[in-house]
Amino acid sequence: MKQIKFDQIYNKLNSIDISQPVKLIDCFHLGLNTLPYEFIKYDTAYIQNGKELNYPLDDMEYILLFFMDCKGSLFTTLRKATPENDEYYSTSIGSMFEVVIVK
Repeated sequence: MKQIKFDQIYNKLNSIDISQPVKLIDCFHLGLNTLPYEFIKYDTAYIQNGKELNYPLDDMEYILLFFMDCKGSLFTTLRKATPENDEYYSTSIGSMFEVVIVK
């Protein structure tokens, strides 16, 4: 099974069932500067030592991924837009992914 890896337990993952596979339902390109601050804060927020932090993003092109869990809850994540990532995710729409937390 394909995997989607995260280096933290991001706040957005708390509202989904990460013990079950999630389905990639869509993806598209965008520049970081096209996203509202509120979305970036939502997408990158995690708690460390009781304090909310945000993963820093470079000002570049990203692929916005839309996933759905087994209960129908949606979540997003951003991945750097590279030729390899473009191919991997665009050909994986409809595929199931295991959510893996790598620390």
